Amino acid sequence: MRRIVKWVGIALAALLVVMVSLPLLINVEQFKPMLEGELSTALNREVKLGKLKLSLYAGEVNADDLWVAEDQAFGKPAFVQAKSLNVGAEIWPFLMSRKLIVTHLTIDQPEIALVQAPSGDWNFSSLGGKTKRSPQGVPSSGTARLDLSVKLVKITNGRLTLGRTLGHWKPLVLEQVNLELREFSATTAFPFTLATKVAGGGTIQLNGKAGPINPTDSAMT
Repeated sequence: MRRIVKWVGIALAALLVVMVSLPLLINVEQFKPMLEGELSTALNREVKLGKLKLSLYAGEVNADDLWVAEDQAFGKPAFVQAKSLNVGAEIWPFLMSRKLIVTHLTIDQPEIALVQAPSGDWNFSSLGGKTKRSPQGVPSSGTARLDLSVKLVKITNGRLTLGRTLGHWKPLVLEQVNLELREFSATTAFPFTLATKVAGGGTIQLNGKAGPINPTDSAMT
């Protein structure tokens, strides 16, 4: 019995050493192009990430910076800039076969500007839209749905500005924006909660369901 306990103890100690040392031996930066590519494809916008860090215990990959490109029609350099992005993923498929199965996303302290053009289009209208291609490779007028399903999406302590490219409408600024989307899928309704403060006074709290995402214009959702 003592021998069994001894070998179990040795096995557990060895496993602990492996778990502690594995993040130091894995160059998680090699996964950055794949992660950026997956997010860029899902959002239909170029996505850039900062330095990546791996946490095996939490099952997370953390980026110390997030940048999402603006719609080219609006000419701004960035649609979203955030202090960090936390991606929860199933770690072993990620490490062993480079298969990315995302479980949750947390965007911390993002700066987001929602802008409306004189035409009525918003700069997030094209978010997630994907141009379909015909068998000959020629873009068609149709779009495909955003291909992303995540158990939890969170925005924490964000700052959101709503404005127009022309006109004298004073922008509406929302501060300390905290948003949660649960069981998010572009093709079904999903529950959400929103809590924020309005610059200049006032608060907003919303609970409900949204979706599915309009496949041609996200602003119509």
